[in-house]
Amino acid sequence: MRNIKYKVAAALVAISIVYGGSIPVKAEPLTDAQQQELDAVRAEYESILAKMAEIDGKIAEISDTITDITIEIEENDANITRLDEEIAQKSDEIKNTEIKLLQKETEYGERLRAMYKQGNNGMIETILGADSIADFVARADAIIKFAKIDKQLLDEIQAIKDLLVSQKEELDTAKHEVEVLKAENVVRLEQQKVKMAETEDLLEDMEVEEKKILGNLAFAELYFIGNNDDIIADSSSSDEMIQGAIDQLRAVRNNIVTDTTDAKVVALIEQGKSVLNQRAAARREAERRAEAERRAEAARIEAERQAQQSQNNSNNNSSSSQQPAPVAPSAPAVSAPASASAQAVLNYAYKFIGTPYVWGGTTPSGFDCSGFTSYVFRNFGVNLPRVSRSQATVGAKVDYANLQPGDLVFFGSGSISHVGIYIGNGNMVHSPRPGKSVEISSMRYHKFITARRVL
Repeated sequence: MRNIKYKVAAALVAISIVYGGSIPVKAEPLTDAQQQELDAVRAEYESILAKMAEIDGKIAEISDTITDITIEIEENDANITRLDEEIAQKSDEIKNTEIKLLQKETEYGERLRAMYKQGNNGMIETILGADSIADFVARADAIIKFAKIDKQLLDEIQAIKDLLVSQKEELDTAKHEVEVLKAENVVRLEQQKVKMAETEDLLEDMEVEEKKILGNLAFAELYFIGNNDDIIADSSSSDEMIQGAIDQLRAVRNNIVTDTTDAKVVALIEQGKSVLNQRAAARREAERRAEAERRAEAARIEAERQAQQSQNNSNNNSSSSQQPAPVAPSAPAVSAPASASAQAVLNYAYKFIGTPYVWGGTTPSGFDCSGFTSYVFRNFGVNLPRVSRSQATVGAKVDYANLQPGDLVFFGSGSISHVGIYIGNGNMVHSPRPGKSVEISSMRYHKFITARRVL
């Protein structure tokens, strides 16, 4: 279904054109009171559209903030998981080191106890049992070295254990800091969600007002039809009048807002085409019959002539007349399409019209504004950053006057809070906000900031 806001905005402009006399619609002119009422409805709708666009911008900003916080929380969780793994690894290393230290302490203790049992006499006997002075010095030196090695080994193991304990304490501190940051982010996220709910409530109130105004505008739409329905229904109307009525109805159809009026316009167009087709078929049948009668009459005259001049070999044969070949209608002019790559992007984007807006959504099950643009362009090998503010830093900058289909267009009040894909004629395809779906709409009521060309 075509976008309501865009259609209404176009309808308001078209009403001005119709009653300004630029399009020869055969409707009764508006009275001053009717014109004032229409102007009031138009001004009221212009005002509410501007307010809704401003609220849409705030919602987009909040949505971007929620996305940023959600990403931070995901990073917090990843860091906590990593630190838990490192802490577990350090704990295992500390346990293994403690086991080694205990073993060495046990060995050292046993050796000390053995030396104690032997007493000084045992050590003296070991030394005095030397065969020579050199052997005596060597034995004494060995005993001293063994004692020093045992003590040094114990000191090294203790130092390793102390280092591991220190590293584990640092990891515990880092984990605590990340957990505190995550808790703060969770609080921030809840605050933003509350703010989002309040803003959405305000937008819902605006939408109620919008529906009331649409009801008033629906009545004014009937003036688009004028008396073209009478022209099509009148059997005395010429083909040119009926075709003119069809052309006028086609011209205003894109400006129709309500489905009921649009359906009536479509029905009238089809009715007019049916009348013209029936008339054309009737003319062809009449021409066929006239041709058959002409041929029959020519054959009768020829038979009479031959009967009267049966003795005469006449070479005067009636020549058959040729009907001129119908001239094929010229093909209607078409506007130049967008570049092949841009048009491919737009065609792909159109496939997702109707997909609901979802906070942080990046898949066809639900998109936020930047999730939609990044998903579409990724299909064509263009990897965009996750959020709209970052997307506005890639590609080539484009000003509003030089926009082309396929350009990224960015909006916001002061800072960038929304992004869409330009499709031409001041319109874009985008995922607007919670409660809405991917749609085509006018950029008229969005505060344009910049555009980027990434193709």
